[in-house]
Amino acid sequence: MEKDKFLISRPYTIIHVGTNDIAQDNMSVDNILSQFSSLIVLIRRLSRTKIIISSILPRPIDLFFTETKIKELNKRLKIKCKERGVQFVASFHTFLKNAKPVKELYAVRDGGLHLNYESTNKLRSEFVNTISHLPLVKANK
Repeated sequence: MEKDKFLISRPYTIIHVGTNDIAQDNMSVDNILSQFSSLIVLIRRLSRTKIIISSILPRPIDLFFTETKIKELNKRLKIKCKERGVQFVASFHTFLKNAKPVKELYAVRDGGLHLNYESTNKLRSEFVNTISHLPLVKANK
């Protein structure tokens, strides 16, 4: 971001990261939250963009190992966003039915690691809906 400010030169910057990190044993919820905090500080230092953070999505492929961690992280991330004046998008709701990931929304070829085309569009729609309800802001260019 420091070398190429284009990523954060728009009125809104959506951050959708962390799903792979949460599956790693050596990455605690505290560690991931710390990384989100560092990212927020960096973006704010470089730009006036409105930061939007998307929740961590559950994945069918590793839910057995990550479900508790994902729930805890999303709960704490929502609080952290409120404290920091960052918009939080609880995008995970779209991908759950009866508290489990909807397998049809994930790619078949990789066993449910990535979103498929339909769910990518659903996630995009959530972001567009979120942005459409926010006041317009000007970012540094």
